[in-house]
Amino acid sequence: MKVVLILMVFIFSLAGCSDSQSVKISDKNGTVAKDYLESKGYKVASYEGASEAYILTKEKLMKLPYSN
Repeated sequence: MKVVLILMVFIFSLAGCSDSQSVKISDKNGTVAKDYLESKGYKVASYEGASEAYILTKEKLMKLPYSN
């Protein structure tokens, strides 16, 4: 179930609302997601790449925005 949810979030994060025709996909998963979205009738305007990884520690949980 978690894998499906993660995949859905990834796919929807690639969907753009722009009329731009340029598509830059740098990894295999991005290409698969792009092809899937285009098969469903969506246009992928851009791909921002993977976000930075971080470790959520007790110190971070004591400060904003993580404490919310």
